[in-house]
Amino acid sequence: MFSPFFFQKILNNKNSFGAVDFEFVHSWTNDVNLFQKDYVLIPLCMSEHWSLIIICYPGQVALLGEKNMDGSTEVPCILHFDSIKGRHADARIEETIRRYLFDHWKVKEGVNEQENERIENNFLSLKFSSLELPMQENSYDCGVFLLHYVEQFLELTSNRTTDFMEQLDQNCEGNPTCR
Repeated sequence: MFSPFFFQKILNNKNSFGAVDFEFVHSWTNDVNLFQKDYVLIPLCMSEHWSLIIICYPGQVALLGEKNMDGSTEVPCILHFDSIKGRHADARIEETIRRYLFDHWKVKEGVNEQENERIENNFLSLKFSSLELPMQENSYDCGVFLLHYVEQFLELTSNRTTDFMEQLDQNCEGNPTCR
């Protein structure tokens, strides 16, 4: 799990061309290869609201298009858990996470010129899903909801035979706060 300051640090540090500069956070992940992890959790706090990004199977992204993912339980994607639907509906989140993953890949794995474009396209088109979840009914419980989402995610994914998205759909069935 990343520090809540990680994402803010990325967004607030731009290079001379106005692009996000990931150099400021490389030291935060020097000792970690995200691509050896099944899940990467990134809490976001923006505009006094908490939400959660979970990157699933980041090590599989570079392999997209090379191997058949049909039936695989390790399909890479980015999940966004937001207890006030649309509060963090910001294209910068999607773009920044995807770009950071590709930048991290180049640093950790290296990319040769022949594969660079294909792998970059894999990262920049990685599926990003804002989930249908139980929603908070006030303006101050977002942190509690974030912790609940983490707890639920870890419970549901601890048993690899359970499909998280299928289980999430079942948990939301008939729940009027799921939006």
